[in-house]
Amino acid sequence: MEALFFINFILIHRVENGYVIMKNELRKDVEMMYYACEEHIELALDIVVDEQELAPTIDKITDKEMLSTKCSFCENGALYSIKA
Repeated sequence: MEALFFINFILIHRVENGYVIMKNELRKDVEMMYYACEEHIELALDIVVDEQELAPTIDKITDKEMLSTKCSFCENGALYSIKA
């Protein structure tokens, strides 16, 4: 039985005798994006670099966006968007 699902950038390749056979592949065509407060900016950078192996793009969020955008790691208001 052949099954393809994406779970955190790990591809489930197939199922053999009830065991899941995985390929550890990163999807370079998927854009990751996190919002981060001052406390979590380093965490967001580490995640993007580790998972995408690309230099992230960091943008400061505008005052208008800041009102409705929360940090991806806590409930604080986000100050930055980080994407790869």
